[in-house]
Amino acid sequence: MQKVLSAEQMRQIDRLTTERFGIPSLLLMETAANAVASLMRELAGGSVDGKSVLILCGTGNNGGDGAALARILALAGADVDVLVFGSVNSAKGDAALSFGILTANSEFETLGRKSKLRRCFSGFGETFEITSRKDFDEFWYNREQNWDFIVDAIFGTGLNRPLDPWLYNLVHSLNFVLKFPKNPDLKRISVDLPSGLNADSVCGFETFPEAFRADYTVTFTAPKLANVFPPASDFNGKLIVADIGSTAELIDDVPSQLFLSESHDAREFLLRSSVSANSYKKSRGTALIIAGSDKYPGAAVLAANSCFAAGAGMVTLAVPDNIRGTVAQKALDEIIVGSMTES
Repeated sequence: MQKVLSAEQMRQIDRLTTERFGIPSLLLMETAANAVASLMRELAGGSVDGKSVLILCGTGNNGGDGAALARILALAGADVDVLVFGSVNSAKGDAALSFGILTANSEFETLGRKSKLRRCFSGFGETFEITSRKDFDEFWYNREQNWDFIVDAIFGTGLNRPLDPWLYNLVHSLNFVLKFPKNPDLKRISVDLPSGLNADSVCGFETFPEAFRADYTVTFTAPKLANVFPPASDFNGKLIVADIGSTAELIDDVPSQLFLSESHDAREFLLRSSVSANSYKKSRGTALIIAGSDKYPGAAVLAANSCFAAGAGMVTLAVPDNIRGTVAQKALDEIIVGSMTES
């Protein structure tokens, strides 16, 4: 099973990975980018050479992951466009270093006299600064829009507020357009978490009017709450958890009580609970279910039958006396039905 972490717990693990084990945070960013690149190579049949990629970046660390990814893909022969939502100069820390490498020895220029869209062309492809919906539309509608991949690296786990209105509308429009892509093989990938989600959101506590709808989400070290709880998790597509260098010791030390079961957990459980020659009802587990009411006798039947079907060796069902006969008729023969007096 994998431990599910909050955004703050994840930041703590990243910090301690650097402090205790001397792994530079910039190296963690590079490793994260390589994990996404590895998925893209797999989806592309082994190589991204000649593939067309659009990467959407914020100016924080998630955008820094995207900038590192752009460089890795360009070196592998992909044709890469990068859209930075904001000014590259506003990036700080590792993100600033990553953008600096991506745009090294080149400068941003305005495309034309009537345009405010700024572009930088380096050896790793073209990078555009998007500061308004108008900038995005100018870029979008002057492209063939037949990318093989669109990568979302705008916010990741750092977002704890609603999207700005123009970005919200942009993401909404992008999701609508990508329902009918010009390239039917287009793959949409989110880095760490689809942009627009709060990493700490859980079912029933928040609604999500819009977030980037990914086919795949590559999250790092451990799943976050919004990676596993619907409705947030509905935006993730297939979730992939990538190891980027944090030790199991650090993850184990985090006091999370939430775990994500994996396929090998199910296989292990089935092996441990398989029927053997010396199995009998009490060795398979016993269960007592107290359920049912005048109006809902069927609820007790469903609960007991389901429990037995799931593998319990002996199931005892306690119901109000006045519905015992009804329940006993509908429950499986193996269920022991007893009565209790209503208070």
